Amino acid sequence: MFIILVGFWFLCGWLARAVFLWHAADLYRHDNASLLWQAFIRGWSLDLSTSVYIGILTFMLLLPFRTPARKRSILVFVFWVFSFLLFVLALTDAELMQKWGNRINEQALQYMEHPQEAAAASAGSPFASIALQLILALLAARLLLVAVWRLSRMLPERPKGWKLALCWLAVLALSVLAMRGGTGAVPLNQSSVAFSNTTRINTLAVNPLWNLGYYLSNGTRKLDYSPYLCCDSLAEQRARLWAYPADTPLLKLTMSEKPNILLIVLESFTAQASSYFGGKLHLTPQLDAIAAESFALNRVYANGDRTDKGLTSLLSGWHPQPWHSVLHEPEKAAKLPSLPAALGKSGYSSYFHYGGDSRLADMKAWLLAIGMEHIEDIAVYPKAMHNSQWGAHDEYLFGRLAVQAGSYPRPWFCTALSLSSHEPFEIPG
Repeated sequence: MFIILVGFWFLCGWLARAVFLWHAADLYRHDNASLLWQAFIRGWSLDLSTSVYIGILTFMLLLPFRTPARKRSILVFVFWVFSFLLFVLALTDAELMQKWGNRINEQALQYMEHPQEAAAASAGSPFASIALQLILALLAARLLLVAVWRLSRMLPERPKGWKLALCWLAVLALSVLAMRGGTGAVPLNQSSVAFSNTTRINTLAVNPLWNLGYYLSNGTRKLDYSPYLCCDSLAEQRARLWAYPADTPLLKLTMSEKPNILLIVLESFTAQASSYFGGKLHLTPQLDAIAAESFALNRVYANGDRTDKGLTSLLSGWHPQPWHSVLHEPEKAAKLPSLPAALGKSGYSSYFHYGGDSRLADMKAWLLAIGMEHIEDIAVYPKAMHNSQWGAHDEYLFGRLAVQAGSYPRPWFCTALSLSSHEPFEIPG
């Protein structure tokens, strides 16, 4: 019975991979068929590990019950719960791969703590197609279960007595090895199934359920030391002199000693839309005109792949890690240096304007901790202005900013974070 369950869920792992590939077909349309087939084969270790975990959990649920009817109910319950979860995860992974370039990871799980924003980010997804694919996948799994169940009836009767005990010992030993991935020092991880230098191919080989369990069980990756403290003070002084030589000419951008400073952060923007910054498209004529008559930097690169990472880079000089945002560690984020705090020592007042919810990704707690004195977000806009899935569109944001800034005591430092150009890119007009 146990081996049959493991075999069934192993095949479901292949079925989930097929569903993933079906939904993300555009992403893999140029890949060689033999390469995609290898991804199915190479993922066997994670498929087996997942199958054994489900099999053991099923038997633990069956232990308290003796009647065949109750056991059958438990088996049906386990089937629907795990098959639904498996295929939903496969389809979610496929959507994330097409939008973010990765499947469910710690970053995605952290964003799920904010359901409204997560729902806004998923707007534009083909939900009708996803629902149809999910229903067809569940029907296929149900047919597969019937086929496996009928096949199991053809097997010889299970041994009894000491032979049964011996079989169970062997099965348990092999199960432990399967769950861990062998007897080596390194347990199973995503690298266990990686074989290609193309990330999306290796991603296809990872079992969705195993992937979710991995991030849920490992939690946040934290370091108890600073990986950047790698030299003594003398070496640091030499590095500073090399990076910032004393004879470097200074560029004075304004005649005022304490000018007002407005930092506008454009959400999800790209240089490809600007001909001035080397893009092939001429979609930003007004910005290009401003850049042409101003001091424009054309060798500036993104310092993160999500909004919270970009903000900590801009306001705190924090180089973001790809797997984790420092904002999800409030105690560490509160200790970061910042422009608001540094300018505050020179008499600047600080303001933050955003049309969405500033609580997203623990942003508000960090802004307050680093010395941002005044924060305005969706709460200050009337309901009639909530015309974006994220909050109030930029027309209201900049309109309010233009009025408010005139009354700020000089000198002031203000950061405005846009949202209209955020996915799902629902820019009015």
